[in-house]
Amino acid sequence: LDIILRPGFDSGKLRKYYVGNITVYPEYSADTAGLIPDTAYVSDIRVISHRNTFRPKIFPQHIYFNRGDLYNQQHFFKTINRFNSLGAWRLANIEQTTRKGQDSADFIIRLTPAKKYSFNANLESSQNQNQYLGNLFSIGTNAGVLFRNFLKSAVQATVNLRYGIELGNNFVQSQQFVLSNT
Repeated sequence: LDIILRPGFDSGKLRKYYVGNITVYPEYSADTAGLIPDTAYVSDIRVISHRNTFRPKIFPQHIYFNRGDLYNQQHFFKTINRFNSLGAWRLANIEQTTRKGQDSADFIIRLTPAKKYSFNANLESSQNQNQYLGNLFSIGTNAGVLFRNFLKSAVQATVNLRYGIELGNNFVQSQQFVLSNT
């Protein structure tokens, strides 16, 4: 697909915009309406927090445009996709507001946190027939916890626990106990 401008196109109608102020609301929700905000500045980014759930220093590495840069739509989409892929937030929104009479646009990043913890558990069993050992019956259980904001840094941590046992004719054939952390 090729896009070609007609001859005589007035390039003055296209206006370049530059990145102005960048403000991040990491805990944006209806619950934060009456709380007193705490403001921190990190690398020309204003972070307005109500519960201090996230450390302000984590945001510059996930924002792909800086104050004074020429606006680039690819950087805009890369930033919003980055916040959506982290898992610490269930919704990320970036509002662009142009300044009247100027060539700058301010960016307001609103992030709605996901639930901090997620728990899962399951139970499984199987039965096998073996000509040497006879009938074998096994049962196992798994349990896991997912932390979506480990150490207030929007990093996911998972702890899983697994126990399984295999029983034969009046004896324990095997046992398994696994504890893993990611």
